[in-house]
Amino acid sequence: LNPTCVATRYKRAVARFHQADFEGAHLDLVRVLDLEEGNLDAMVLLAKTLLEMRDVAGCTQVCTDVLEREPKNIPALVQRAEAQLLQQQWDDVIRDCDAALAADPKCALALVRRGEALANMDNWEAGYADWEAALTVDTNCVEALLCRCEASSKFGDWDTCIRDCNTILSIDPTSVEAILLRGEAKAALGDEAGKNADCELAVRLGAKKEGVIGRLSFPENQ
Repeated sequence: LNPTCVATRYKRAVARFHQADFEGAHLDLVRVLDLEEGNLDAMVLLAKTLLEMRDVAGCTQVCTDVLEREPKNIPALVQRAEAQLLQQQWDDVIRDCDAALAADPKCALALVRRGEALANMDNWEAGYADWEAALTVDTNCVEALLCRCEASSKFGDWDTCIRDCNTILSIDPTSVEAILLRGEAKAALGDEAGKNADCELAVRLGAKKEGVIGRLSFPENQ
């Protein structure tokens, strides 16, 4: 690797990010920005990496730096909205998502994040409408499907919850959250065998058994 080759180092950072090597990606991105200050693609990926490393404030700051250079940068707006969700800054989430949607009305992730903020403000109807809109744009938007599934679970629409979980698992068979939500729905419908099967599957995929037991009353001797 040529230490001064920005493109090569950035590609390696992308690969490391997708391999969940966030420390490695972070090192590469910092070096890229040392060599080419203001590289917006590198800055946005750095923000995503920082959020994966649980540095919410760092992610927010990098996104803000990007937006000072390019106010309509949609990836930075959506990424900052995600960080703001974690900080429960609902109005700020909506503001950034509105800005992203003004630039691109079909930005599915902006619809998802705004819907999450609205739901957290107890405006479930508007939140659900945003998730539906996101799925109109992208029928395989896992984030929107998960949100709709959680809403269905909250309001006892178990059939919709199971259907959405099955769709998610057809896209990402390792989604533990979808498996657990499906298990909760099966339990509510009295399908104990189905619930226990989902519990076992979640544990095989790495979920902590104690958490599964607490969430779904999974028998400890299973």
